[in-house]
Amino acid sequence: MVTDQNGIAFLTSLESPNGFSPTWYPDAGSKSIGFGHLYVPGVDNFDVITEEQAYELLRQDLKIAEKKINDAIKVPLNQNQFNALVSFAYNTGRKTSNLYGLINAKKDITTIGNWWQNNYVTSNGIYLPGLKKRRFLEFQLFSKPDSNVIASDSKIIAFVIVLASIYYLAS
Repeated sequence: MVTDQNGIAFLTSLESPNGFSPTWYPDAGSKSIGFGHLYVPGVDNFDVITEEQAYELLRQDLKIAEKKINDAIKVPLNQNQFNALVSFAYNTGRKTSNLYGLINAKKDITTIGNWWQNNYVTSNGIYLPGLKKRRFLEFQLFSKPDSNVIASDSKIIAFVIVLASIYYLAS
């Protein structure tokens, strides 16, 4: 899977203090630019970038985060779930995580949510409300069904069909 436009919009809204940053800003003991591109010594030899360059860096960085999720998650995901997990991997750099294990074990959504919202909310041992908010928003996105549900479980498919029917009748 790859991150769709909604996932990119979600991720860019969470990155950097004010969205796009054309210059480097302090980030987790290092520095970032654009939409959270973490400084790579010896590679990133620039001080200012355009928004277009920031999106190119983001596309490159997303490929790394997407590979982490595609390699780690062994169960079907819908697009929102994938986007949320890519945001988590992009932000934390984790290619392995207890979160991925919970998802692969098909734990209930409450267990996944409790873990998601209470881990990776610190930086250098300091609790950061911004990270807590990010984990909350990632979990909210993960919990949100989308129109491209990929599931082998017929009960989930039936539930989605019922919801779609209710929506159709209500409109």
